[in-house]
Amino acid sequence: MTELDPDGVHAIHKIQFSNHFRIEWCLLVTEIIEHLRASLDHAFYATRTVDPTRCAYFPCAKFAEIENAIKGWAKDTPPEIQSVLRGLDAHDIGNNFFYVLHDLCNTSKHGLVMLVAGASAGIEITGTAESMAGGVQFYEPPLWDREKNEIKYARTKRGVHFQHDGKIELFVALQDTDGSLSAGPAVDVLASMYDDCRRAVDAIEETAHRIGAFS
Repeated sequence: MTELDPDGVHAIHKIQFSNHFRIEWCLLVTEIIEHLRASLDHAFYATRTVDPTRCAYFPCAKFAEIENAIKGWAKDTPPEIQSVLRGLDAHDIGNNFFYVLHDLCNTSKHGLVMLVAGASAGIEITGTAESMAGGVQFYEPPLWDREKNEIKYARTKRGVHFQHDGKIELFVALQDTDGSLSAGPAVDVLASMYDDCRRAVDAIEETAHRIGAFS
């Protein structure tokens, strides 16, 4: 389908989806994300000093802020545990899955983490030389419009007869409240988050046993 570009000169060619994913699926994804994030906090909390009034949270922050986060959120954990955290690189330019998990978990405090059938793994447009002669601008990558639930893939001058066929490959993506989409399929992102959380919890547990942090 097409719509008139706001400039009034061009037409935008797009694919519009008629339905969204069932809300139950989004509830399940949100629950998975919250449990994964909680596993990190529980692992760190278990290694805190004996004083029960002390708290410890798994620090995750932007690179420039991660050291302050460790000194703040994890200050009541043994130095060896803090060293484990530094090795995990839980910041935005380190292990990005930890950072994405942290960001999505913050999202879930105010709403659901959404699934979107609008992330494109690739798009192929074919047409006759005549239909392409009027000048076609292809969006690379195609533009996902969160509000309209559609993908814009090309732009032509208004009135140009753009006869074409299209083939688009889609994957189901995770969508944050700011409209950003996961770079890969939701199932792959969640699996990577699980693997990283399991690795982190195992490292914290092994170190805690070694230094006698667990009674």
